[in-house]
Amino acid sequence: MTSPSESPSHGTHRPPETQRAISSEDALPPVEPPTGGFILQLFVVPGLIVAVIVMTWFLFSWLARGTDDLAYLVRTIGVRSEARYQAAYQLASALQNPRHAGFLENRQAAQALSAILEEETDAASRADKLINLRVFLCRALGRFHVREGIDALLHASTTRRYDEELTVQLAAIEAIAVRAAQHRDNATIDTMTTPKLVDTLRGLAADDNPLVRSRTAYTLALFDGPAAVATLKRLLGDPYPDARYNAAIGLVAHHGVSDGLGVLAEMLDPDETAGVALEKDTSARQLKQARMAINALRAVERLVERDPDVDLSSVLPMIEKLARAPNVAAEVAVRARSTLEAVSKRPASAP
Repeated sequence: MTSPSESPSHGTHRPPETQRAISSEDALPPVEPPTGGFILQLFVVPGLIVAVIVMTWFLFSWLARGTDDLAYLVRTIGVRSEARYQAAYQLASALQNPRHAGFLENRQAAQALSAILEEETDAASRADKLINLRVFLCRALGRFHVREGIDALLHASTTRRYDEELTVQLAAIEAIAVRAAQHRDNATIDTMTTPKLVDTLRGLAADDNPLVRSRTAYTLALFDGPAAVATLKRLLGDPYPDARYNAAIGLVAHHGVSDGLGVLAEMLDPDETAGVALEKDTSARQLKQARMAINALRAVERLVERDPDVDLSSVLPMIEKLARAPNVAAEVAVRARSTLEAVSKRPASAP
């Protein structure tokens, strides 16, 4: 064996007096503990690569299976097991993806989910998982484009036997709103059910819970007819700010009814704090106040488009105040100036 400084091709050897036996310890490099970088390269990085590959495989597997997976989720929800809760969440999330638009016409799936929601509503369980299951069922049913599911949503929207069911009730009302918004133009909801829907919502508009009244006001605005309009007008006097604000937006923007302008003036007043009093911190209050003002400005613009001669004397001072107020959000001031410009372009005969 040669030393590190010699090569066998040289054919030379150390003198006998300098030669000594070389132990195994001399022949091996010193043993050092592995560094963090070495471990990262050896284990973590390959592990991450494998994880990415696996996740990519699962993603393409999911995309390939498409509606078969959604049908599987529906069947899983119908089985009493721990898997049904996660399946309900996944289904409600997946149905928001436009890729699954075709599944929203599936009457059999909607009917199955509707039966499960009816059963769970009647069971009246207080268990958190079953409460959440009903919430996810409402959200899923709200996405469908078929008649099936409406009755189950109406049942859930009017059921509150204890405080925990409020979340289910609100989810059901919101699901009805989603359906109404989706079908407002193409009228795929059976028109024979519309009176029942409006009658149910009119009853909810008198609920003792302010959140229920607020969600109901928003939902009612999506339905036409004198009964819906009359109920929205009544809600203009609701003591809960969000309820009267949703009613005002609905009347002015969706129905073209100027009765809501007085409440819009309240929403547009930068010094009014009623609508943000319940927000916990300054940033949340500022964000909500800006959102309220912009929604009110949009409603005024839509009303002017429908009725150029409408009397805007109750809101114009507030819009002008927003346009020049130094303490309002920049986007609000810009929108206020845009609204004033739109108003100024009305025919000369308009007030």
